[in-house]
Amino acid sequence: MIRAFIAVRFEPMPELRRVLRSLAEMGRPVRDVDPAALHITLRFLGDIDEGMLPDLASAMSGGTEEHERFVVRMTGIGVFPDRRRPRIVWVGLADDRPLAAMVSALDRQLERLGYETERRPWRAHATLARIRGRPPSAFSSLLEEHRSREFGSLKVEQINLMQSELRPTGPRYSVLSTAELA
Repeated sequence: MIRAFIAVRFEPMPELRRVLRSLAEMGRPVRDVDPAALHITLRFLGDIDEGMLPDLASAMSGGTEEHERFVVRMTGIGVFPDRRRPRIVWVGLADDRPLAAMVSALDRQLERLGYETERRPWRAHATLARIRGRPPSAFSSLLEEHRSREFGSLKVEQINLMQSELRPTGPRYSVLSTAELA
């Protein structure tokens, strides 16, 4: 079995790298994400059988064939579930409609393979850090400073089927398949 998800991978823009460094400097309760692992999850698949890989690759191609390449702007830092109990630090998108349309197309393809459509509304974001415990006092200032900041543009040209291996040092991701946008 493979723990898998479909995502858009990206390299962080310079300003986003600075935020990642600031998060890393906050110490133990804040665990920053490796910049090489940044991604926007389109659909979490969970544990899959390796025999499903060709069908999933085909579903991804079907979900992208009607979508041309596009650009999204990374903007604003926030937290899940809320500021009183932050557990995930994320960067958002100024306009997630092109990605949301692709998620809908992917869901239609995945339904044919027996996957149920996610009940919760999809929110475009990339996780920057995970928080275990109470963050340091500087954390609130960092959130406020970058709440509306523009970080740059991301050209979406492909999506990836990713494997996630959970390790004590954090997850390790590898690309299993790629589907290009038109």
